[in-house]
Amino acid sequence: MFRPELIEAIRDYRYFLDRNYPPSATIKLVGDKYALTGNERSVLYRGVSSSFAASVREKKKIHRLLNDTVLVDTHNILFTIANYLLGKPVFISDDSFLRDTGELHGRFSNHKILEHTFLLLIQFILKNKKKKYIFYLDRPVSNSGKLSLRFVDFFRENKINGESYTVYSPDHQLIQEEKGVICTSDSVIIQQCKLKVFDLSEYILTHNFNPAFDSVKTALESP
Repeated sequence: MFRPELIEAIRDYRYFLDRNYPPSATIKLVGDKYALTGNERSVLYRGVSSSFAASVREKKKIHRLLNDTVLVDTHNILFTIANYLLGKPVFISDDSFLRDTGELHGRFSNHKILEHTFLLLIQFILKNKKKKYIFYLDRPVSNSGKLSLRFVDFFRENKINGESYTVYSPDHQLIQEEKGVICTSDSVIIQQCKLKVFDLSEYILTHNFNPAFDSVKTALESP
């Protein structure tokens, strides 16, 4: 559960963002006022935006995949799931998308967790085999090439219509896409993309572990 101090900080931070205050300085101001921890400040940074920005992103969210091409921001999905498995705080943001405070920054030091996240993702695909999948992985992230090849082999072995690519910037690639559904919780991609967005991390975690996520959106809407 969010502490009462964090809930107050969320509301104060949204108030300032709606009046165009600079995010970094405002997080420090609000965080110091309520003596927030590092993780709680990350909740503000990654989970709270202006009312307008949150509304724009929330309108793009869909709750189930149709028979579209599925475009996957692969590391974004894997990192969110991995952070949950590592016990890091994972929460619903003000735009209704699931985010975390783990900040792995491309480092997968726990190979057991990496394998678990990979298996959870391919289990989802096996249950939804009729769709076409295009995976984009961040080329600068360690071992992204090897991971991409694992997905290619998985698609071929299971006769799934799927492709996997390492690219310098999945963000840029996905923002430019004009057909399909994007799977990500990256706020920049969601804000700027032309397509609907499916929160695959939330779906996988909810259907495998039935967690009770803390919600920034609920904190903002409660009296």
